[in-house]
Amino acid sequence: KLGGATAEIMCNLLSFEADRRAVNITVNSIGTELTRDDRRKLYSNFGLLYPYGHEELAVCEDVDQVRGVMEKYPPYQSIFAKVSYGESQMLDKAFYEEEVRRLCLSFEQQ
Repeated sequence: KLGGATAEIMCNLLSFEADRRAVNITVNSIGTELTRDDRRKLYSNFGLLYPYGHEELAVCEDVDQVRGVMEKYPPYQSIFAKVSYGESQMLDKAFYEEEVRRLCLSFEQQ
């Protein structure tokens, strides 16, 4: 059983990864045949966005709507601040940079 600093660090990293995947699923399924219910089934059952953010992401029809959902969550505001409206290509880079930042912080805490 995990506890202490290890649990805190891993919870943070896993939560971030779950949320990033929810955003990627949403953005990559815009304009496809994937239904809202299909999206919901692909989302994980944990993370900062679970469950309310997932419900909002499931109904997004464009990247700007995804941005609107994510800007409600302070940890993700800085990521979307780096991405211009309508630009989904830079989103992966912004998430990657945040992942690297979080991983570096986790090593400093060990």
